[in-house]
This record gives sequence, C-alpha cells and structure tokens, in this order.
Amino acid sequence: MTNISFRQTNDESLPFSDQSFDLETCKHAVMLFADVEMGLREIRRVPKRGLRAVFTAQGLPEENLWQSCIMRVFNKYLAVSHPAPGTPHPHRFAHTGTLSKALREAGFNQVEEESPTLPWNWHGTPEEFWESRRNQGALFARLVERLDPEQRDDVLAEVVESIREYYDGQQGSFTTRIVLASAVR
Repeated sequence: MTNISFRQTNDESLPFSDQSFDLETCKHAVMLFADVEMGLREIRRVPKRGLRAVFTAQGLPEENLWQSCIMRVFNKYLAVSHPAPGTPHPHRFAHTGTLSKALREAGFNQVEEESPTLPWNWHGTPEEFWESRRNQGALFARLVERLDPEQRDDVLAEVVESIREYYDGQQGSFTTRIVLASAVR
C-alpha cells in the first residue's frame, strides 16, 4: 500500500485542509481528548462531505478480562480512585450512548454505535503479558509504585497468577468490549 500515511497530531488543531480526507478513524483516542467537543468538531472539519468517520473506545474495565484480572488484585491491596466524570480517561465513553451523544453534539449526522465483545488474545506467557501491560500503561506503573515494598513481589506474583487463569499454555485468551461508533460529516 502506498496511498496511506500516519501522523500524530493535536486533536484540537489538525494541520489539514477542510474536507481533505477520504476516510477518518480514531482508534482508542477520543476518550483521552481534553476538550471532546472541540476535538470532535476538528475531526468533523477534515473529511469530505458525506463521508463517515469511525471511532473506537474502551468498554468498562469489568467487561475487559485483560484489565479486570489485573485490577481485581490491585483492588485487594489499594484504594483505586476513579476519574471524575467528563475528564479524560480510558473509560470515558464506556457507557452505551455516551460517544454517540458527543458525536451529535459536535455536529455529526447519521450516528451509529454498537458495543461488540471481541476476542483479545496475547501470544506469550502470563509473565510477558504483565510486563507488557506494566510498561505500556502509566496506571499500572503508578499502582505498582504505591504498593507496600514489603508485599510488592507477592502482589505482582498474584497479578501474574490472575492472568494465568486465561492462559492455555500458548496464549492468553481474553475478551474485551469496545464501543464502536461511526458518523457522517
């Protein structure tokens, strides 16, 4: 494929001309926008008229086995606070209809939303999976830092054992619910 390129940009000020895109996707990012309406209005500005933009967002943590198996261990040892409503966080649009509402408020039409549960497999050991999650997400790194140093190793071993419940000897087999929405400019 030679007619595709990727660029990291600021959601509130896209460096593209009006109606210059044939297709737009926003994968697991919209829930992290500081100003959702401004970011969505900017995203709405750049596709050609009549074209559909597609968005994905994470479902609730308890509906995502890879997250819930880790968080249930941390919840036993730490008080884990939840973000304030309306603030940027991974589960901002996890509740049915919230992403659709934001898209309509930003001026999109023909908004459609569904919440499929999908297989989410990790091809590796539980230990490798935990290291990947721990190194990629600031949340898990912060939680590990908050653990009592004297119980840290035991808690992290318990995290790996919780992940192992979904391991078949070759891969971790999880499910994840996502929010999938599309809308027309």
